[in-house]
Amino acid sequence: MIKKKIFVDMDGVLVNFQSGIDKLDETTKLKYADDGNGKSHYDDVPGIFSLMEPMPGAIDAVRRLQKMDYDLYILSTAPWGNPSAWADKVAWVTKHLDDVFHKRVIITHCKDLLAANDDAFLIDDRTGHGASEFGGRHIQFGTECFPDWSTVVDFMKSNIAYRFKANKSIGGFPNELIIEDDNIIYRTFSAIVKFKYNEISSVSVDKHSLFSDIIIKTNGGQNIRIDCFSHSVAEKIHTLILSGLEDHSQSSIDFDPIDS
Repeated sequence: MIKKKIFVDMDGVLVNFQSGIDKLDETTKLKYADDGNGKSHYDDVPGIFSLMEPMPGAIDAVRRLQKMDYDLYILSTAPWGNPSAWADKVAWVTKHLDDVFHKRVIITHCKDLLAANDDAFLIDDRTGHGASEFGGRHIQFGTECFPDWSTVVDFMKSNIAYRFKANKSIGGFPNELIIEDDNIIYRTFSAIVKFKYNEISSVSVDKHSLFSDIIIKTNGGQNIRIDCFSHSVAEKIHTLILSGLEDHSQSSIDFDPIDS
């Protein structure tokens, strides 16, 4: 299964930049308050990035996205004139989210160079450094549409597509169960069956000695048998469909989809 990728910016998205400024002594604040052009340049303060706190809700939100089975990466920019910033950013990630982003940190001034597609997302509060030309979907953090991490997580829930190989390919055609939004699609080498949660009257597991079947009955009297090559695959698909039946969505599901 090819997972959808999410690239996450750091400053102003994962990291509260102002919290680092607040920890500086007054002499340092004064020294970096004006770069000669009337602008502050606190990002040039050596070590400032190691002082910063996470944005509200950021740590929990990232871990929730990971459980949704997205492929997560850091995509950030570091000031060219502050060499310590590059190392400090890696140290920050190691301290707060190493379980998610270990060796998944990309630091560049050209975010548009990533060959992303419609299945990739960039969560970034700015449009500069190539963010506005990112090849996938730019989720601009801090805007009216995405003011905080809770709105980002809710949006990303709606973009999940759970794909299972119900059994092995026959003649080069995949047998897949796809659960996306409120639709369930079962593709075999000979047919495509598509229906919605609210059309299901019952779902059960029929266990055999070496494999299991998922049996779905619709309100229209249709019986759909999905052959699964292992008991564990069948049980997880069964649980996933039952969870979706509770609210006609997959938003409450908290385990990883599988691709066997």
